[in-house]
Amino acid sequence: MLALSWARSRTGRGRRDRSPFLEAALGPDAAAADDGGGVVRGTGSRTREGSRRRRPATCRVCGAALVTGAESARGRCRTCPADYDEALLERLKAWRSDEAARRSVPAYVVFTDATLEAVATELPADRGALATIPGIGARKLAAYDEVLLALVRGEDPPMAADDPA
Repeated sequence: MLALSWARSRTGRGRRDRSPFLEAALGPDAAAADDGGGVVRGTGSRTREGSRRRRPATCRVCGAALVTGAESARGRCRTCPADYDEALLERLKAWRSDEAARRSVPAYVVFTDATLEAVATELPADRGALATIPGIGARKLAAYDEVLLALVRGEDPPMAADDPA
C-alpha cells in the first residue's frame, strides 16, 4: 500500500487543497480514496498499518531535536558541551590515523569523528554495546571490535582484520 500525505496548513490554521499532481499520479479513483485527513491511499508493496514512526533523536544534554547525522551519531547538539573521555578520544584518533595509513584510505573511511566521539562517550564494555553505536555496522564490528574494546579498556590494541569493506 502506498500512502501519500500533505500538510493541512503550514501554520496549523486553515486548510490546503491537495496537489492536482496526486490525482494525476494515482488516477481518477484517488479522490474516492481520500480519507479527508490529508492522506490518499493507493496500492503498493507495503502497508503502513501497525507501523510506528520513529521520533527524531534528541540531545542527551539539552533535549533538543538532533538535525544532522553527525549530531545523531554524537547524541548531542553541536552547541552542547562534550562529555567524552578526551584521552580516549585522542587514542582512538591516533589508532584510526595509523589504520587509515595502513589501508591507504582517508581516516573517515575507517571511522568518522562522530563515531569515535560516541565510543569515547559511551565507553562500551562488550561487543553488544559497541554494536549500538551509530557508525559501527556489522563489517566494522567484525573487523574492529577487539581493537576498539581494547582501546576503551586502556590496553594496546591487537592487529585488526585486513579489510572490513
